[in-house]
Amino acid sequence: MTSLKIISLNVNGIANPVKRTKILAYCRKEGAGVVMLQESHLDVSEAAKVITAWKGSGCYAPGTSKQNGVILLLRQNPKFQMKSSLFDPQGRWLIAELSIEDNPIVLCTIYAPNKDDPQFFTDLSRTLVPYLHLPIILGGD
Repeated sequence: MTSLKIISLNVNGIANPVKRTKILAYCRKEGAGVVMLQESHLDVSEAAKVITAWKGSGCYAPGTSKQNGVILLLRQNPKFQMKSSLFDPQGRWLIAELSIEDNPIVLCTIYAPNKDDPQFFTDLSRTLVPYLHLPIILGGD
């Protein structure tokens, strides 16, 4: 497999079009093949706009206008094949099972609670168990 550059950013809201454009331009300039964004503060329709602006593919776990939300962006090259994705209804994590140039991998972007919440990590760990036979990359805040 070729090398893959991954960027993980807490964007603290990306609804502002100028901020969104700057963040996506930075990720493109850095040559990111995968971008994991946390704390997007976007609903379904706005999160879809980020993926469209990226000009690749992706998926998201929507948040609200004031909290949560994670987005996974995939560049067109290398060749990504999405097999499945699963997300937290509160917009705290997203798990994507995919292949990169026919190599299976799991990507997980996480926006963890700011307060001590062991149950969050217990639940997330249990959700990841079915993927333990694959390489897993976690990114988040």
